[in-house]
Amino acid sequence: MTEDYEVFARRIHRLYKQIIITKPAYRQTTTKMPFTVLSNATVRSLLHSLDRPALLNLQTRLNSALSAISTGGEAQYQPHRAGVTRPEGQTTLFMPLTDPGHVGAKIIGVPPPFDAHDAAQEDGRQRGLVGSELKGVLVICDATGRAAGVLNAGELTAFRTALAATTLFARRSAVRNVVIFGAGKQALWHARIALLLKGKAVASLAVVNRAGPRRDTLIQTLRSEAAEKDWQVKFRGVDPGDKAELEKTVKAADAVFCTTPSREVLFPAAWLKKEVYVSAIGSYKTSMLELDPELLKSIVASSDGYNPRKDAKGGVIVVDSREACFAESGEIVRAALTAEEMVEIGEVLDGEEKKRLEKWLQRGQVVYKSVGVGVMDLAMGNAVLEIAREKGFGVTVDEL
Repeated sequence: MTEDYEVFARRIHRLYKQIIITKPAYRQTTTKMPFTVLSNATVRSLLHSLDRPALLNLQTRLNSALSAISTGGEAQYQPHRAGVTRPEGQTTLFMPLTDPGHVGAKIIGVPPPFDAHDAAQEDGRQRGLVGSELKGVLVICDATGRAAGVLNAGELTAFRTALAATTLFARRSAVRNVVIFGAGKQALWHARIALLLKGKAVASLAVVNRAGPRRDTLIQTLRSEAAEKDWQVKFRGVDPGDKAELEKTVKAADAVFCTTPSREVLFPAAWLKKEVYVSAIGSYKTSMLELDPELLKSIVASSDGYNPRKDAKGGVIVVDSREACFAESGEIVRAALTAEEMVEIGEVLDGEEKKRLEKWLQRGQVVYKSVGVGVMDLAMGNAVLEIAREKGFGVTVDEL
């Protein structure tokens, strides 16, 4: 979005102070709610300043929100999101949000799906001719509808998605080789959070994307941040068109993060080893997919997987929301999974049989599929507003 939210907010505040407001006699005196506006640059600065303890605190808050919709009865209060796709391929999502103390809405523009092996399309992305980044706005109110804040949602959406995707990654016992598909904002945050959580244990991080400024910039950013923290990580780029190198890279991976709006499988299931963590967050329509459906089928048919149902055979795929993934995940639809073959991450976090569950999370073949749920935005949006007010960031007025 081109509008600088902080400049806009200051302009509105000046106009507000110039207007003489006559309070009606019937108006009741209520506690004022501060209204805060955060630009994308401010949100980015706040999130970039997080150290590991602060990050873990936010991850705990996010996990609590996810558990609330899976096991705490909040699912019934989560409205469905709506979307519209224009003829040129641009999709805009409209997401209503609720939790016990807040309501809100997010409008987010997402780039059109792309073919990972289409050189012309990737060239357009590199040169900025094809949209490649999330853009949007998040509005948060209290439970009565009083406005609490407005945040640019681009950076926040990438952050909250990566924070959820790395929740189970943090439990892994082996994370030496990490692979990330994509070179955009989502890829950056997945890499950044993975390193904050497991930096000392990661030896190699490969970015799978066609060579160009986007991949080079991402690798250089990660290399600089790793040097500041004295992490001994080797960063490298892998071209998806180099099949031999791609196969070698995926076969060695302990963790694979997929962050691309792809319309085709990024790699065959057979390339993955049995002890690997895989996360896929890039596809959000049934016409899109990153993961080989055969991977999902093999996991649910395996006797080595984890299943929370005591008498069940086979494994499960971890999702953020069964309902949402049934409606929006190309991988889930094409693998023809049933509800019993999926477990929500909120259920995993509250799971019983801790010993068996932890063994699977630490060393099993775990796949996490996410299409995004509104409580993630509400939880992280509120957290960022709190941090901003504590540090004096953004523009805050007494009341909107």
